[in-house]
Amino acid sequence: MIKKRTDGEEFIALLEINNELSLLDSFDELCRRAVYLARTRLGFDRVSIWFTGENPNEIVGSYGTDENGKVRDERGSRVYFNNTQIASQVRSLSAPKVLKREGTLYDNRGRQVGRGTWACSVLWSGNKNIGYIIIDNLFSGKPVNTRLLALFAATFGHLYSLKKTRESLKKSEERYRELWDEAPVAYHTLDTRGIITSVNKTEAAMLGYRPEEMLNRPIFDFIIPEQRREARRRFAVKIAGKSIRKADNRIYLRKHGTPIIVHIEDKQERDHSGRITGIRTTMVDITDQRNAEKVVERLAYSDHVTGLPNRIYFNDRLARQIRHAESTRRRFAVILLDLDYFKRINDTLGHMAGDRLLQEVGKRLAGLLRRGDTVARMGGDEFLILLPDAHAPSDIGAISKKILDVLFSPFRVGKHSLRTTASLGAAFFPDDGKDGETLLKNADIAMYQAKKAGRNTWRPYKKPSSMMKKSRRKRHPRTNS
Repeated sequence: MIKKRTDGEEFIALLEINNELSLLDSFDELCRRAVYLARTRLGFDRVSIWFTGENPNEIVGSYGTDENGKVRDERGSRVYFNNTQIASQVRSLSAPKVLKREGTLYDNRGRQVGRGTWACSVLWSGNKNIGYIIIDNLFSGKPVNTRLLALFAATFGHLYSLKKTRESLKKSEERYRELWDEAPVAYHTLDTRGIITSVNKTEAAMLGYRPEEMLNRPIFDFIIPEQRREARRRFAVKIAGKSIRKADNRIYLRKHGTPIIVHIEDKQERDHSGRITGIRTTMVDITDQRNAEKVVERLAYSDHVTGLPNRIYFNDRLARQIRHAESTRRRFAVILLDLDYFKRINDTLGHMAGDRLLQEVGKRLAGLLRRGDTVARMGGDEFLILLPDAHAPSDIGAISKKILDVLFSPFRVGKHSLRTTASLGAAFFPDDGKDGETLLKNADIAMYQAKKAGRNTWRPYKKPSSMMKKSRRKRHPRTNS
């Protein structure tokens, strides 16, 4: 007499099966182990699992046990039911119902060998019919336990859904990891202490590291020392939940010490309660862009002959100095310098020699002036000088004497030793003009007054007489000055 299992024993058997199957990694392992355990632990004679495709009437895969308990496909046994007939009867079955029927048994040659009982329960996963579990009493002849079959089907369906979800998440994580690693933008995450918790391959390669070499290190280790204090301050502000402007010129150091300029975008990471748990950062290497901008700026604001700032740059600096002087109520001076008899050098030695002399003059002027002063080439043989700390004519007198002395020393231009002098005119803000145009115009007038005084000297601006104004209007550009 076959001993009937108690409800408690059946529950324990199902729990053990659930625990064992939940540890398996693949669908194939799950299905093969499920039919084996259903036979050995639950006492079913034979067990088959059928999976349907998009068309519920189509069986796309199956697992089953033969009379020896070995896992095979549904045709693996020497004696079996007509699966086509079974399939036609279970199509309308819905969970948690169980269909129980008598059926004809056949051998491998298709000959009828007797009658038996089979039962079927729907496999349900995510509100969708994914297949069936079928058992029979072919070998023992004992009653088919339909209640236990329904419980086993529910258990297997739940595990199948979990496995499907985990595999889907795993694939999503793999795709995300691949996108993360291969993304063209550098990317890292930090905890609340500024420690790197993840970094993609793009950022690691950009800085010359392997990702594992950067993990668990403070992000500040990779920033130039001069910017680390500010970087820590900005990080503390962000972790506190406050907004802060973007860092467009953060300088990082590659593994071997080469600096790169990066543009940074930060976003706070929060948990379900809204608490900040870290910072997510994207970085773009803008070193080439910044270098290109510097080249463009140099071309736009530099004189192509001397390499000094040009008139555009000087006007910008002058405008800034005027705004500063207006707020601080302080005087400053501008000087317009014109080389004496420069046209003679161009006419006798050629323009190349003239350009070379302009270059050497520019070098001497740049080397003479103080920090904060600006010297620029206005054009031709004229230079502009901005002196923010010159507040009185005596200051200009001392500086002008130094300029005249340094220019009087011979210049070596090719095979020639050249001497040149200059005439300087100075104008003060705000006495001689409250805007840049007026200041430069009056400095030009003062420089003309120095020319009239015999050259190789300087003059502060003095309001000219009416006769001087008429003479000034008639004067042609100083090509022979």
